[in-house]
Amino acid sequence: MQAEGHNELPQPDRRTPIRIAIEVLHEPILVAFATMSIVITAAPADAAACDGSNG
Repeated sequence: MQAEGHNELPQPDRRTPIRIAIEVLHEPILVAFATMSIVITAAPADAAACDGSNG
């Protein structure tokens, strides 16, 4: 046993809240949702107001 070491699995790295937040920010779906929310927020509330008609 001494030559081969202890019978233990290696411990995984600890995931801190900052590391979890960074991993979340790398998700492509988050980028898609953020982009859609910006587009929807920037769009006019009344689509008829943008079509150029006066009445």
